[in-house]
Amino acid sequence: MLAVFPTLLHGVATALGFAVPSNLLFLLGMMLLLGVTLHLSLELSTLEDETRVLAEEAAMARLAQERLERRLESLEAETVAPADRRPSDRQHVPGEGAHAVPVAAPEGAGEGERGVRA
Repeated sequence: MLAVFPTLLHGVATALGFAVPSNLLFLLGMMLLLGVTLHLSLELSTLEDETRVLAEEAAMARLAQERLERRLESLEAETVAPADRRPSDRQHVPGEGAHAVPVAAPEGAGEGERGVRA
């Protein structure tokens, strides 16, 4: 627009008290760059806040999933009948000799029990 009407810049610069019209152009350019910088800074702050919230929600979802998996493991361990257990799951009572009867492993022992209640 200033290329088509060069007298417009000269008239505005004179009205605002600028000695050289190009100084007005430099001031306007710096103000534009300052405005862009502030806008981008505001957008960056907003995106950082959204990223933090998403990270917190992902961590809470992961914790809930781990708790549900632990609860499922403990429920599956409770529903296994003693007859369904493998011979390796049975313990030998020490000091009973050759005629000792194997004893089943206590309920809740193993991977499913981690000391955390769901």
